[in-house]
Amino acid sequence: MVLLAVVATSLAGLTNLPAIFSQRVLADIEAYKEVAGETFERGPNAVSNNIEAVYERFLLYQFFLEKWRVRPALGYGPGGSEILLNRATGQYAKLSRYDHVHNIVLDIMLRFGFIGCVIYAGGFFIVVRQLIRGKRQGEVELDYYYIAAGGLWLIVICAMFAQPLNTTKGLYAVGLLGGICYASRFKRSSDASIPDVR
Repeated sequence: MVLLAVVATSLAGLTNLPAIFSQRVLADIEAYKEVAGETFERGPNAVSNNIEAVYERFLLYQFFLEKWRVRPALGYGPGGSEILLNRATGQYAKLSRYDHVHNIVLDIMLRFGFIGCVIYAGGFFIVVRQLIRGKRQGEVELDYYYIAAGGLWLIVICAMFAQPLNTTKGLYAVGLLGGICYASRFKRSSDASIPDVR
């Protein structure tokens, strides 16, 4: 695993990743500090698109917090975050073009509240638990295990800053990875139902 991590890091270093990191993170470090310190007052033309996107995400998270405090347990229902954002006014008026808050956990909590978020997380927990059990029992091949585990982690990372499950591509990915995780259960049931013919 350590060797694999070293190889992956080395390959990333040979690509344009260092340049992208420098452009998207290091070059605008002062503007990031202004955003975090709530002193960001420069117009959108004076900063990069990246900083403007970060600033808008801060606004989205602040908007979420204000609205979620009103209905923390059950939320506003399906499509609630899109409706709330479309009606945003005042300092949040620029957010009206969005239909989600760019974080899947916050979006689910805004739509379905804390209770809905727990139920939603339970579904993912079942898939991950079955994947780990299948690997431990030797019923999931190692390559499938790494593909499924890596894919689920990529979805989680992406979902912290976007909404991949709002698109059909994201749903297809979850269906594929979930199918891999449950392959061992189907295999076990079909093997048990076939009689031993001699």
